Amino acid sequence: MVRIKLFPFGSIAWLTSQLQFPDFNAHLHEYYRNKQTPTNPGFTDYLSLRRLKHDLRGPERRRQSDQPPSSKLIGLLPDRPLAEYLMRSYFSTFETTLRILHVPSFISEWNAFCDRSVSHADGLLNNKSDIFIAKLLMLMACASCFATENTEPLASAGFSPQSLIQTCHTWISAVTTWLAAMTSHAQLNLDVIQIKCLLLLAQQATAQDGDLASLASGSLLREALLMGLHRDPCNFPNVSPFWAELRKRLWLTIIELELQASLYSGIPLAVSWDEFDSPLPSDIDDEDITIDSLHLPPSRQSNTLTRTSFQIALAQTLETRIAISKMVNRVRLSATYNNEVTTLSERLTTGLAQAPADLRDDTSTSPSPNESSVNTEFRRSFFLFLHYRSLLALHRPFFLQFTETQLDQESFIFSRRVCVQTSLALLSQLERFPHHHHHHPNNSQPSAPLPNNDNQFSPHIHHLKGGLFRDDLFHAAATICFELRLQTRSHDRVFNIPFPGTSISKYMDQSVYYQRLALFESVENTIRYFEGKVRVEKRATKMFSILMILFMVVRSEMAAAAGGSIDGGGGEETEPLGVDDACPVASRRCRDALLEGYQCQDEGRGIGHLAEGEGGGVYQVVGVIHCLMLILLWVYQLSLSRQSLRKRRVWNRIQL
Repeated sequence: MVRIKLFPFGSIAWLTSQLQFPDFNAHLHEYYRNKQTPTNPGFTDYLSLRRLKHDLRGPERRRQSDQPPSSKLIGLLPDRPLAEYLMRSYFSTFETTLRILHVPSFISEWNAFCDRSVSHADGLLNNKSDIFIAKLLMLMACASCFATENTEPLASAGFSPQSLIQTCHTWISAVTTWLAAMTSHAQLNLDVIQIKCLLLLAQQATAQDGDLASLASGSLLREALLMGLHRDPCNFPNVSPFWAELRKRLWLTIIELELQASLYSGIPLAVSWDEFDSPLPSDIDDEDITIDSLHLPPSRQSNTLTRTSFQIALAQTLETRIAISKMVNRVRLSATYNNEVTTLSERLTTGLAQAPADLRDDTSTSPSPNESSVNTEFRRSFFLFLHYRSLLALHRPFFLQFTETQLDQESFIFSRRVCVQTSLALLSQLERFPHHHHHHPNNSQPSAPLPNNDNQFSPHIHHLKGGLFRDDLFHAAATICFELRLQTRSHDRVFNIPFPGTSISKYMDQSVYYQRLALFESVENTIRYFEGKVRVEKRATKMFSILMILFMVVRSEMAAAAGGSIDGGGGEETEPLGVDDACPVASRRCRDALLEGYQCQDEGRGIGHLAEGEGGGVYQVVGVIHCLMLILLWVYQLSLSRQSLRKRRVWNRIQL
């Protein structure tokens, strides 16, 4: 375990006051040089005082350290083949994006741990083993979202993907309890910081309290500040190159987790760009440096990607994305559109365009996890997602200024274009995502899926189950629905700049029909994505139902306005489908997806009888869901209108 002293910084820190007393400062320096010599008469009394303080705090420390026995953590470990499979999945996905661990060191610890387990050597269940087991459990929980039915280690261990996720929830709870039993000072070391980073990612990957990520990320950020991770390691001459690299990597990971939690929850970011000076880590692979290294090797060439390349490329836009988060989460919005908004947007898109091609171009073929130690598909989708999220957060408030009676607002036409393009780019990643497809012959519902040419499963950002990633897909699809509704009253085309990372941009320079087809297909893909979550994970029912309602209503309105066809080609005139009509359809489809897999569990009067419609029970269930959907839709529209009204008032004040 690496112990780290607290490093308070700032004008009110006690270290600043200490510098005003040179003699006292010299005394402390002398003590630190000679404290390992207990016979030094100059410090005998002080050392005796330290021992007394330690003895007096002993009973209190033992009460606070009433941790679960190590056997409880080690007893949670799965079979070795499954553990190694999940480790490989983690190292080829998460560890190539947000750097937390040093891969060779962890693998060496794993091999030593397995050797001790086989030989039953003494000292297996010690504090160091606890820390390693906690890291192992959390990284396996992170990778559990990538497990599939045909995974041999999973089947051999008797797990299904869903039962593995449930087991991971047990791991997360156990590690959380284990951490809570530690003293506050015991948690301030790099090992525990690594565990907490893994814990936060695991909660997102398995949807275990992922919506509360801002609480954990804020606490984690404060601990990192106390440990001085935000400062340049050059300020600490006793820190070796290995630990300096690890500190720089961990700081970027922690600030990124806090930034994403801020964008998701709308809570102001807890740190500003000018409040840290930790430099970028070196662009080297983990095999290039060991714990005993005295010097860092030179960075790799720019055309060679390492495990750290993602983090370095992402950090190039960190200042811009922090500024965006600060601006959109202000209580008093005072941004000038033509200056601040457009400048931030240009800086972000320029930074994205200058990123390595392997991180922003989704047309290249990704190697399978068995053929490469790095899964480029996951890394690319994650990189694009983080940038598209910031771009949408910046422009969405101004895009919502558009109303049915104000379609010619030239002031915000740029935000409208960017929102549509960014939403399409974000949703286009679902074309490469495997869905659970069902064909729906009704034209008012999403059609059959686009053909998927991917023959081999590839981990993707959209496998993560937490709301931190799922909600942005919903907002992007809702943005497209809003744009389609605007187009029923306007025939302009607002998109002509293809964004990197979207294979659907080939439609953008063609006719209105193909442009609208691109919009409709992106929403259909999103609906199928959420339907798969409802069917398999029994989650995201609200998002699926609301999006289904919006899609059916907008599609029918556009068909009615075009004379029966969305491409304006004519046909029988139809009445627009109202929300009252769409709610029962969406409710029944959501109910059917939820009941799938349960209908055969109870042949008597279990859950299965709901699907049979016994005695009108189905209509009662649909009626209840119908009412709930109406309430949810009303709340959603109310929140949009309130936000739009607030932004409009601010904009009026700006113009005045």
